[in-house]
Amino acid sequence: MIRRIIFLTESPFDLRDYRRFGFELLRENQFAVETWDATPALHPDIHAAYSPPDKMEDEGLVTFRDPPELYDRLSSLRSDDFVINLINYRFKMLDVYKALGRSRADYAVSMANTLPYVASVRTPSLFEKVKGLFPITRESVALRIFVRAPFKFFGVKPAKIILAGGENCLGCHYPADQGTEALWAHALDYDIYRKERETTPSGDSNTIVFLDEYLPFHPDWKYYNSTFPMRADEYYGLLDKLFCKLEGELKKEVVIAAHPRSKYSENDGYFKSRKCIKGETCALVRDSDLVVSHISTSINFANLFYKPVLFVTSQHIDKCWEGPLIRTVARWFGKDPVFMDEDISVDMQELMKVDRQRYDNYRRSYIKRDGSPDLDFWQIVADRLKSL
Repeated sequence: MIRRIIFLTESPFDLRDYRRFGFELLRENQFAVETWDATPALHPDIHAAYSPPDKMEDEGLVTFRDPPELYDRLSSLRSDDFVINLINYRFKMLDVYKALGRSRADYAVSMANTLPYVASVRTPSLFEKVKGLFPITRESVALRIFVRAPFKFFGVKPAKIILAGGENCLGCHYPADQGTEALWAHALDYDIYRKERETTPSGDSNTIVFLDEYLPFHPDWKYYNSTFPMRADEYYGLLDKLFCKLEGELKKEVVIAAHPRSKYSENDGYFKSRKCIKGETCALVRDSDLVVSHISTSINFANLFYKPVLFVTSQHIDKCWEGPLIRTVARWFGKDPVFMDEDISVDMQELMKVDRQRYDNYRRSYIKRDGSPDLDFWQIVADRLKSL
């Protein structure tokens, strides 16, 4: 019988996590709930450089600063513990998975919030690609072995459950075997949508919503030891040019749905005088006439509310890892991305069309497959864990 649920993370715990991980609902279901924040132990540089804008404390928060302590606690978990493992399976995190494998606890990995690129990343030529990127060193040899060897070779046990959303979400590189169960739920955004679809819209807001990703400053760049390929002023300048064109031709106001981790101030001027609203993305999309996006997972809201989408990119963005993802997601919606740094020419009548068949196909593939329960994500999880 599972008594304690542990969320294992490698990013700082904040209010957004508390809400989207369903802490209150899981506790109402009589589970003890904890978050084990391994960011200081696994990413000390990131921990020192970044603090979330809505950082919060919780009685179940445990922070690890020493890797050996983290591995020891993981390996000591009991059979009545269950881990929601939010740490991606990769070479640098192998010790985390090995420590978890020495414990008596089962664990789940989440593939509920995927984008179409996930399945395309896993190709037969992955090893060849990795091989070409690394010189022959002890570390590169170990990495090549990791890429090719089955996870059990390293003492890693398979996940008990994959938390699944759409039908295409299972093409992931996680430790799983024939005994791993796919628990069909939906994308986490769907819970927010369920609430907002029952709310009366505010009326004809006459707005265009931009799904901000805080791209020049997003902390994820640090995880990949990389930087955004454009200066902030250049990037926001291109957005402003695009917004002015859309506002002029469509006679609608552009509103910014600020990224949850953003730290914009009224004085930075990145979006000029436009409204910049955080924490209301779903409602903003619901009440909008058009959505502008790169590859934010909040595109799910545009899909669920059947809103037309303009996908945007630039020459610099197109050459980094985001570029192919933007083009891939846009194709699912029957669109081609617009390059902001070129002469912007958009067929406004064509832009406002929605191919409902494509939208439904995307929803089934990456948000919620047909027949899965129309319940809160964490209630689906709680019901399953009660039966273990």
